[in-house]
Amino acid sequence: MSSGWHTTNGPAETSSNLTPDTGPAPRQTETTPHMEIQQRGSETIHIDNTSSEYTADPFQMDASEGILASARTDGGGFIVNRSVSAKDTVTLPGGMQTRVEVATSLGYLTRNPDGSYSETSKATSGTAEANTNRIGVRGDEPEAKANTPAAFSIGDEGEAVMTEIVQSFQPGITIAAMDEIIQRGEISTDRLSQLASQAGLEPEQVAEKFGAAQAAFHEAASDHLEGRGVVDEDAFDAFLSENPEARRNLGKAARDLVMSNSTKGLDTVADAFLEKADRYMKDDVKAALEEAGYGHQTDGRGGLLVVLNSGAQVPFNVAVRQKVITFTR
Repeated sequence: MSSGWHTTNGPAETSSNLTPDTGPAPRQTETTPHMEIQQRGSETIHIDNTSSEYTADPFQMDASEGILASARTDGGGFIVNRSVSAKDTVTLPGGMQTRVEVATSLGYLTRNPDGSYSETSKATSGTAEANTNRIGVRGDEPEAKANTPAAFSIGDEGEAVMTEIVQSFQPGITIAAMDEIIQRGEISTDRLSQLASQAGLEPEQVAEKFGAAQAAFHEAASDHLEGRGVVDEDAFDAFLSENPEARRNLGKAARDLVMSNSTKGLDTVADAFLEKADRYMKDDVKAALEEAGYGHQTDGRGGLLVVLNSGAQVPFNVAVRQKVITFTR
């Protein structure tokens, strides 16, 4: 993949990703027995709950105690003087936040005749929906199996090149050179001269060795991402272009791959893309959902709602993250 290695243009980023002191003030929420107060900067919003029946204890909302214990208003505040509603949010097993109505569609909650909600056995077990289906996208084969990528390897030739590099150059300058490749796609002229002088080689010979290593890692990384379901290079490139954080994470993932052979970072980026696959490969996803037995509707914001067998509609990213649907090659 063209974007599996080249992660940024120009030199490495040096700016901090910490929120500046001058940034927007975070929203703060306070509650009283009869009112929810939301504060953002100089703006104050009061939500009067005095006419609602009190059913939730605001002091017992630890998510570890159950899904309903994590219930919050749509604005993020405690629920007081009323029961949990379909538009409130809860935290599902695994840490994902979603609306009560979606959690109900996924089988974590059930609505009682009186309008209140109760947790199901799935809420404590965290198991996937019984009718979970796998969807395939572009290149899907009838006998496709679940994603079970093999252990990461850059192949015998790639390993031989890396062994030669490790034996020929000092660790510090080797790491610096690999960082330049990850950040800029090539080694700087000055760095090539240093490496060549150290090993008694011509700069062109050094560039060839590192180029072979880069190609081996790039090919192996692309194969790994494809095994995770990232099979459309153009769609993946578009995703990276529109999501700077994912691009930065891919750069970190490439470094982890080179330094420790870890694919964890690649997997994280792949998962982030697949949760938005309905936006970048919409036609393929629609066709795959239909083939897997699911319906779909547009969500009005450029994405899809997955229509489950029960008729319930679940946002595509929620369906993917909760493994209601999974991807095959």
